[in-house]
Amino acid sequence: MSNISIRDYVKSLDYDQLTTLLEVANAKKAEKDDEARLYVHSVVYGGWQATSFREGDLAGAVEFLHQKMLEVVNSSDDLKKKVEKLKEIELHHKRERESEYEQWFE
Repeated sequence: MSNISIRDYVKSLDYDQLTTLLEVANAKKAEKDDEARLYVHSVVYGGWQATSFREGDLAGAVEFLHQKMLEVVNSSDDLKKKVEKLKEIELHHKRERESEYEQWFE
């Protein structure tokens, strides 16, 4: 497909094409809605996703989180900076559709 935006593409369609597009899109959406979902555990540091872990590796995610926190605690920063940096380290959990799950680990 060319670099045309979806909005421009939709604007270019006539009524019959729009009807077909809606039928196809609604069917595809229904498939996605029915998909199994798996958890992705992500360690986020300073607003950036450091790394993601598979559903069955929550322990690995917690260990990685712990290591990041230890790096901050053992740094030469003063206590105030350490506390601020520790507040930026988070563990997030997201339920991702099975068809989109593997892209988290590429």
